[in-house]
Amino acid sequence: MYPSKDVITGFLAGKKPNNIQMMKNTTITTIAAALIGASGAMAQTAFSPIVGYTTETINQGFNYIGLTLHEPVAIAGSIDAVASSSGGSTLTENDVDLISVLGASGSTTYILEITSGPLEGTVQEVTSWTASTIE
Repeated sequence: MYPSKDVITGFLAGKKPNNIQMMKNTTITTIAAALIGASGAMAQTAFSPIVGYTTETINQGFNYIGLTLHEPVAIAGSIDAVASSSGGSTLTENDVDLISVLGASGSTTYILEITSGPLEGTVQEVTSWTASTIE
């Protein structure tokens, strides 16, 4: 990293160093700068916070386990009534104004997941609703 004794002596005596000596010093300085820069880049560490998890109960036999790649829960609660017809089912929720929370019917597709009761395990896309019903 330091110039050779000949180069220092040459400067002190008023002599100019020759091209080989200057090239040697430039090469050493360049290599030293590259090593210092590279060591700083390798010392960097990045951390990512844990943003959520899913707990699954594994039973004997087949277990469906997958990655959940959808938005966070928009509404959670209890369904007040279920009416079935030939076209499907209508779920009634009187505690929440669905339009104020979800927006206009048909503007977005949501996922409905039923986690308890006779329809437990049902996962359905929802695109149509009123202020108090999901169709």
